[in-house]
Amino acid sequence: MIFGCITQVGVAVMTEVRMGKRIQYTLTEVEREILALVQMLAHNSTVISSATISACSRYTRPEVEQALSSLMAAGLICQR
Repeated sequence: MIFGCITQVGVAVMTEVRMGKRIQYTLTEVEREILALVQMLAHNSTVISSATISACSRYTRPEVEQALSSLMAAGLICQR
């Protein structure tokens, strides 16, 4: 299960509970927006490209791809 929350200082922290252990990831502003976009777009389509995400965000494609890499490394999104 993955939960998202915003702390008082405005830093997004994703808390993943895996096998009873809590793992926290602090996300950058870019990563927060990209994660939200991926979750929103996933309801409408099964395949989401980085070009689609870039077109929907205010960030450049390299910034989007870096954020996607970080989110995948943290296990918060997966690549098909």
